[in-house]
Amino acid sequence: MVEAEFGLMHITGERSGPPVKVGVAVTDLTTGLYTANAVLASLIARQTTNEGQHLDVALSDCQTATLANIASSVLISGERDGGRWGTAHPSIVPYKGFKTLDGDIMLGGGNDRLFGIICDKLHKPEWKTDERFVTNNVRVKNRVELEDKIESETKKRTTRDWLE
Repeated sequence: MVEAEFGLMHITGERSGPPVKVGVAVTDLTTGLYTANAVLASLIARQTTNEGQHLDVALSDCQTATLANIASSVLISGERDGGRWGTAHPSIVPYKGFKTLDGDIMLGGGNDRLFGIICDKLHKPEWKTDERFVTNNVRVKNRVELEDKIESETKKRTTRDWLE
């Protein structure tokens, strides 16, 4: 319920689909990690103050903290968040799962150099100098076209072939 109430499901799922629950108890796990850090900090404080600490930990607070990068993007841009992106990234292209002959493969060109490596692996070196794809900013603007081109290539071979 916390995932729904505090926004995680809003950004989880396919682009045009409904909100989806995360596949693991990520909010519970994150809260446990925050709590473990708080306990450790309390133990360190006790060594210098000789006093215990009161810890107040809530699933909702920890869930909200995990959305910091979404909040940051909204505050910086002044625009509403982009919602769900499936396996894609809102500001990095390419970065998503692509169909193969027998499954899927995740490709991520997190910078222009990595994009160039993807182009070479796909045997499409000309994409590196194509004005529509030469930098991440223009790749984001031409997302649909580039992702379609990439998937038309990845669908020609099996996942195992791509991973070798």
